[in-house]
Amino acid sequence: MKILPDDLTPLNIQAYFYNHLGACGCSELDEMISTIKRVLEWHKTDIPKRDSYISVFPEELGIFYIIVGLLDNLDLVEHGTSIRWGWLTNDGKRLLEALIRCSPKEIEDAFGTAYDGVYYPEL
Repeated sequence: MKILPDDLTPLNIQAYFYNHLGACGCSELDEMISTIKRVLEWHKTDIPKRDSYISVFPEELGIFYIIVGLLDNLDLVEHGTSIRWGWLTNDGKRLLEALIRCSPKEIEDAFGTAYDGVYYPEL
């Protein structure tokens, strides 16, 4: 089942975060975007050249497992024998490219009807 929208506009990225990554009106969406982007960028690095998974969230290793598990369930990353050494799926690559292309402010400020048919109001 495909969850990530085909058209990754700032509005559709915002809706995706609301629908699948737990964002809500009281969330600090820019911080959520930054965290997801960091984890996706870590997965993009070739495994032999990658820093240890511990370096992603050195203060709280459990956060790494929670986020990577969520991204794995959303088919943005996948793994073989260990979730600690996964890689990006095509959708993960697309989302990372969109998060690089669109600033958190553009995503936060987007409004209109998104891919899910919901109207996201201007804040």
